[in-house]
Amino acid sequence: RNAQVPPVAPSAGGVFALCMLQRADGSFALDNALAAALGVSLAALSQTVRAVLQREAPELAGGDSICGTIAAVVGMRMLYASSKSVYELQEAKALAYLAGRSPTKAFPSLQIDACAAAIVAVLPPSQAA
Repeated sequence: RNAQVPPVAPSAGGVFALCMLQRADGSFALDNALAAALGVSLAALSQTVRAVLQREAPELAGGDSICGTIAAVVGMRMLYASSKSVYELQEAKALAYLAGRSPTKAFPSLQIDACAAAIVAVLPPSQAA
């Protein structure tokens, strides 16, 4: 089925709702709550993040926690850039989580930036600016 899924608005809690989804280890689950916080369908988010990871960081491709964490960091940066002081500790913990799962034990911010353009493409148009 190729039915177009209309975008939904990010959850009303904004950056706080997104930050509250972080787990104790720094990861974010790739689930309906994250998709709602980002204002996108879970199917579109999952498909996009997995494709981007396969292309940009194949050594990390696959796991829901890795995909969810990358999507959350991109969402923080792109949707809530003006609220960095609110999410900067969560972002740092998420990046540390990703670095710990990388074979090189490093996950540079450049890899997140490379993933961002494709992930932003699935965000609702009013939120991707």
